[in-house]
Amino acid sequence: MDSLSGEQYVLITAIEADIAALKKNAPRQVRSEMKDIYDSRAESLISLIKSGHFLSDKELNAIIRDIYEEIKTTNPHEGYPVRLLISRSPAVNAQCWGEGTMVINLGLLGRVSSRDELAFVMAHEMAHQLLDHANLRIRASMERLSDKNLKTAVEESGKLEVLRSLTYEGYRYSRQYEKQADSLAVELLRNTKYNWKIYDGVLTMLDSSAYPEYRNKPDIRKFFNFTQYPFNDSWLSKPKSAFGKSSGDSFIFNPDSVQSHPDIALRIQYLDSLFKGEARATSYKLPESLQQRVDMEIPYSTFMLEDYGQAMFYTLQMLEKYPDNKFLKSLLAQLFLNLYTARKEHTFSRYVSVSKYQPHLMEDVYTFLNNLRLSEIGYIAFNYINRDSFFNKEDEGHYRMLWKISHEMEIEDVRDKVEAAYTEKFPHSAKLSGN
Repeated sequence: MDSLSGEQYVLITAIEADIAALKKNAPRQVRSEMKDIYDSRAESLISLIKSGHFLSDKELNAIIRDIYEEIKTTNPHEGYPVRLLISRSPAVNAQCWGEGTMVINLGLLGRVSSRDELAFVMAHEMAHQLLDHANLRIRASMERLSDKNLKTAVEESGKLEVLRSLTYEGYRYSRQYEKQADSLAVELLRNTKYNWKIYDGVLTMLDSSAYPEYRNKPDIRKFFNFTQYPFNDSWLSKPKSAFGKSSGDSFIFNPDSVQSHPDIALRIQYLDSLFKGEARATSYKLPESLQQRVDMEIPYSTFMLEDYGQAMFYTLQMLEKYPDNKFLKSLLAQLFLNLYTARKEHTFSRYVSVSKYQPHLMEDVYTFLNNLRLSEIGYIAFNYINRDSFFNKEDEGHYRMLWKISHEMEIEDVRDKVEAAYTEKFPHSAKLSGN
């Protein structure tokens, strides 16, 4: 762990200690199997920490910590999460890992409109931790798999039927756990300063969480149609069946039959039946600046996670909302430079998914990127960077970008002019040719 920051080292050490305690307290009859699962969970979480998956942001951390402390201090219980982390993921979600870590996704922070809404989601996840749902689910699965009757069922009905049975049984448990966490979340919030009756709006929002917050398809032609390098319509041509629907026989289960937050309407009805009365007529709004900061952070975070397909989509979306934003423009240029390198080194699919099942709004972006050849990526990058609406003569990084792509594309006259201008402008900086 020599390469870790002090904060990462402390975090990982604490997680390893809590996982060790879970393994020690696992039921004897399934202890060996549960140890393997706990080790795998720890490995996954620690890997995310090491890779920079979690965001450190003072303002966001302060908001989450304040809500956490309000819920915790007004509801004295043992067993709350002890670590609060912000994931760079754009998915609208939050989760407890079961050993004491609660994760709030950046995508969720961009979707909630008030502290009240965020408080309900956090209370819901804190309820999962208090009720030990993650570990109960693991224990139930291990006990079920060790059942001698299961082996008999496999022999009599076949693995597929047993797998279906176990999956739907797990789905029923999931519905039960979600209802329990919902109701406990409301109980927790009723003791706080937050509006506990916000749950209907929050659950409805989660029901639409499969879609990005802004549901516009970026106009790709607008961004990449240059006078000296016009947009090629074939870049948006989908290969046959590229995004077509799969036949029903391709799935063991109906894709709609298993959801992480099942039956939203039923959950709202259930809470309505349990809780009566008026909620506090208060609303704790989030800072207006927070939305723009999250808008900027999601494209950058997906870029940092090296998911260049999503990074391209979110960057283009945000550029349509903030067309003059210099940070987004530079991020888009850097994306194309990285994509050029990936295509050149035959690692493109590592950064841009070639799956034919992309979210509908992202289809065109993935089609566009996967259709581009190496030279086309290079010329798009060159023409995007080498224009007045992008290039900032005061920005050292822009000189480096233009020099690099000019050098790669063997556009020697531009490369030489950039290097001369850079040397004159930044005489004490490292030479471009040394990059």
